[in-house]
Amino acid sequence: MKTVCYGIFLAFYILPIAHAHSGESVSEIDIGYDSHYISEGRNNLTDGGIVWTTLSHALRDEFMFIAAYGLATHDNADYDELNLTLAYQQEFANLAYILSYTRLAFFKDGQFDNELALSTHVNGLSVVTPTLDLVYSTQANGYFAEFGLQTEFAITPEIYFIPYVKVAFDYGYADRANDGHNHSTLGGAMDISLGKTRSMQLIAEHAIGGSFIARQANTERQQSWLGVHIISRF
Repeated sequence: MKTVCYGIFLAFYILPIAHAHSGESVSEIDIGYDSHYISEGRNNLTDGGIVWTTLSHALRDEFMFIAAYGLATHDNADYDELNLTLAYQQEFANLAYILSYTRLAFFKDGQFDNELALSTHVNGLSVVTPTLDLVYSTQANGYFAEFGLQTEFAITPEIYFIPYVKVAFDYGYADRANDGHNHSTLGGAMDISLGKTRSMQLIAEHAIGGSFIARQANTERQQSWLGVHIISRF
C-alpha cells in the first residue's frame, strides 16, 4: 500500500519544531524532491524518486487542511498520488495530539483509500521528544503504529538539526498476512532558514526492514532516501 505516512507524519513532527523558531504562520507551501518513495519500509516506485507539492492551511486555531500531490519523476514509474487531509490539533498538559482524516487517490492505479490517524508527542522534556503515530486504513482494514524519539540541536540561529529514530509495527495495514514488527528507521532533518517566510529542509533516512519484509520477494530489506524541500510561509 502506498500511503502518505511520510508527508503527514514528517509535517506534524519535524516541521513544526523547526518552524517554531521562525514565528507562527497561517499557511505553508512545501515543494520537495525525495530520491525514493519509501513508506512502511518499502520502496513504492520501480525507478526514480518523487516530487511532492504540499499546501497546509490553518482553518482555525485547532483545525488544519492539508493537500499533498506526489508525482513520480521517472517515466517507468508512471505514478501519482493525491492526499486531502483534515486535521484537528490540541494539547493537554504536556501531551500534544492530532486527529486526522485523509482521503487518498492513486489516479494511475485507479485506487482510493480513507485513513484515520492519531499522532501524539510529549512536550517539555529537556533531551528527547517521544512520538507515537497510529493510522488505520479502511481499504486494508488494518492499522500501522510507529514509536519514535527525536531531539533538536541548534547549529546556528538559522540552522537546526533534528535526528530521530522510529520503530514501526504493522497489523494488516501494509501486509495483511503478517502482524508485528515491520521496520526500524534512523533519520535526520536539517532546517535552514532562508528568511522570515522561507526555509530549506534537507532530509536523510535509512529504514531496516523486519523479518516480514525480508521474506517478501523483490523487496530490499534496507532502504535509504534523501530529500530536499523548500517551505514558504504566508
